Amino acid sequence: MTELAVWEALATALEAGREVALAVVVGSRGSSPGHAGALMAVGTDGLLAGTVGGGVAEAGVLARLVEGLRAGDLAPGEVQLTHRPGVETASGLICGGEQWVAWAPLEPARLEEVRAVVAAVAEGQRIGWTIGPAGWALGGPAGWAVSEPDGEAAPSSHAMASGPSHEVWVIGGGHVGLALTRVLATLDFWVVAAEERPGVAQFEENPWPHRRVTMPFAELGRVVPPGEATFAVVVTAGAESDAVALDALWDTPLGYLGVMGSRAKLARVLAGRGERPAWLHAPMGIPIGSHTPAEIAVSVAAELVAVRNGV
Repeated sequence: MTELAVWEALATALEAGREVALAVVVGSRGSSPGHAGALMAVGTDGLLAGTVGGGVAEAGVLARLVEGLRAGDLAPGEVQLTHRPGVETASGLICGGEQWVAWAPLEPARLEEVRAVVAAVAEGQRIGWTIGPAGWALGGPAGWAVSEPDGEAAPSSHAMASGPSHEVWVIGGGHVGLALTRVLATLDFWVVAAEERPGVAQFEENPWPHRRVTMPFAELGRVVPPGEATFAVVVTAGAESDAVALDALWDTPLGYLGVMGSRAKLARVLAGRGERPAWLHAPMGIPIGSHTPAEIAVSVAAELVAVRNGV
């Protein structure tokens, strides 16, 4: 379930004149199933979209919000969920971490603001908003400026943001590129697929990227934006085109640059290049014994998520 789906569910409900609630994880520590920024849309009939961690902890928050919506008296609130037994704020889980979940009702009058969030997220833009004792409001910094709660402190206003924080360029439109874009599109990355060969069916008919670019790989250096929030994965049709793509991006500082292949192939592709940039992953992906395009996609996507999360 992507973040966009949560905002779309809220917009759909508000368009129908229904009152809904937005719940968001505003802080977390340790082994918590819900991490800062996780969203959940709730209606009078229950969960509409998203999750704040699942399990019995989420079920308790969900029941509280549904009851308030049905009674017509749901007020903004916040709860601390401690995932270990024997404490006052025990959530019912035993994973050892803790998280804070804030919520606010959204009335139909908020429809245009929610639509603004939908439009921004759909275009790959960051958009800020706040949630706290005064409710939910559009506006605020567009970074992940989460004001983490501290212990039993009274709820405060939290500055949040929606929209993809990282952009991934999938360079190569073959079978692996198709499988990888499909996985990444479900993980709240902004996905750009690039191919230089004309008429590649897996590329031309791929519905998963947010954007498709047809261009010579040698020119990637002028269009791939530098920065830690930009990832690039090289999955072209062969070693020669891999080398061209790497040449184009070698001096571009990125958050992640990965290339697929065996160690023997990579030794040839990387020979003579001098010192490797710190962000280069070759071979890319978490080793899971992957062979098929789908398995490779899982391996690479897992590594990208780990890098995005600072692991």
